Amino acid sequence: MTVAVIRRLVFNESTEKNVRRSNRVRIKMTLVEVSMKNLRWSSLVGCAIISLLVAGCGSGGGGAQTAPVSTEDPPPGSTMNPPVISGTPQSTVTVGLVYSFIPAAVDPDGDSLTFDIANKPSWAIFDPSTGVLSGQPGANDVGMNAGIVISVSDGANTDSLTAFNVEVLGTATGAVTLSWAAPTLNADDSVLTDHAGYKVYYGMSSGNYPNVKTIDGVGIVSDTVESLDQGTWYFAVTAFDESGNESQFSNEVSKNL
Repeated sequence: MTVAVIRRLVFNESTEKNVRRSNRVRIKMTLVEVSMKNLRWSSLVGCAIISLLVAGCGSGGGGAQTAPVSTEDPPPGSTMNPPVISGTPQSTVTVGLVYSFIPAAVDPDGDSLTFDIANKPSWAIFDPSTGVLSGQPGANDVGMNAGIVISVSDGANTDSLTAFNVEVLGTATGAVTLSWAAPTLNADDSVLTDHAGYKVYYGMSSGNYPNVKTIDGVGIVSDTVESLDQGTWYFAVTAFDESGNESQFSNEVSKNL
């Protein structure tokens, strides 16, 4: 099974206006063109797996008889080196869009890590094994979610992000129009005959696209993504065939609203 190739993803000229209900603004976007690499996509959807490599505990020799100090590595959770967590959470999300924040965490000793959260928004879910905070707020969730703190622990030591807020906005009218060149070939360079449509992925951090818009039909080579908050948005497009096989992402493009 083979999947088609999108040659190019670009921004068309579009306008962004009043991403908040007050202080209405109308901004004209300039044309930005980004050429994509000539990719060949596999016929299967790949899953990216992130894993922590945990260093094995070694052992050293015994100390002198007059100094009974062990040189063995301490067991996980009892080391002197604490884990470190980092990341910049998105501060706003519009009703109906998906919020997703993925913190980065490392432990110098290779200890296993677990995550915790304080003041989690009621509309969000939290994964204690990865630290991912995500959710899709509804109309009743409009307002400020304050004092959210995500922490990481190796069992003995803890590190936390600075407390942050996430505001749920009722409306946003930012819009970006994308266009791309229609694929003509399958991954094996044969002529494409079963192309069925596209998916537009977007989010507010590079490589993280919690929102997706499906476009059925092969004659469409542009789309306008609406209801966007102010800030920088990242976009990528995939193609899929009649059997549901989906390509890899196109090149990523971004626009600050």
